[in-house]
Amino acid sequence: MTRNSSSTDPLLLPTNGTSDADDELYLAPLPPFSDQSGAFRYYMIWTWRFLIFSATGGSSLRICNMLLQRLFHLSISSVGLILYALLVTLLELLFVYPLTLFVIGSFLGQRRFFGRVIYKGWGSWLLPLSIRKKWVRSNWL
Repeated sequence: MTRNSSSTDPLLLPTNGTSDADDELYLAPLPPFSDQSGAFRYYMIWTWRFLIFSATGGSSLRICNMLLQRLFHLSISSVGLILYALLVTLLELLFVYPLTLFVIGSFLGQRRFFGRVIYKGWGSWLLPLSIRKKWVRSNWL
């Protein structure tokens, strides 16, 4: 589209009596989110879940360090950096993170989703087969 030569301001679109909808440079306003509530709700739920994941990651590391230092009286200087990092990793991945993820996720309204995440990540190989079958059949997740 060409600009109106009588316009003195180069940033203004020409006004030659046509409606805005006829102008090819016109951007229609976005529809309100109420018309697209399904998509909006979907993205808000996933945003909420990612926020829960981020809060859980940081808090579970703090809990893990606190457990090692206060409950087991271990520090980096007493056991060495490599062994301490290994202990933090094992404690974090096997016990603290799944429990923290489930508790925080349940508290913030996403128990079913985080229960499934924990079951798929850890429960499928940590739980005995009889408990796994009962858990899946119970539809608790």
